[in-house]
Amino acid sequence: MTIYEGDDVWIEGGLGMEVKETIVLSDYNTKEEMHALMVEKGFRRKSDEEIEAMMLRKQEEARVEEERQMKLREDMQRQREESQRKRNEEREIQSTKEDVAMNDEKQQHATESNDDGEL
Repeated sequence: MTIYEGDDVWIEGGLGMEVKETIVLSDYNTKEEMHALMVEKGFRRKSDEEIEAMMLRKQEEARVEEERQMKLREDMQRQREESQRKRNEEREIQSTKEDVAMNDEKQQHATESNDDGEL
């Protein structure tokens, strides 16, 4: 456990704060010894209400994150479906153009055949 000195203990990795003390928790054999150390260093145990509030906040954050992920998945699925629909429409348009061109070509050949037959 590393104890930092400064105002904001929650800064990631204690950046911008000075290391005050490093303690190896495995040096303590019992939970009671560790708890006594924590009290000695100025830490206090959270009340049941604080623990409950923290758990509820974490649950709410998890729920919000799950909703965000679900919305993201739905949006991505909708985009994939829209892209597929556009590709299908483009293929249909291209196919229709090819069919029209083929019919025009057949009609042209038929007209030319009729013209040749009249001579």
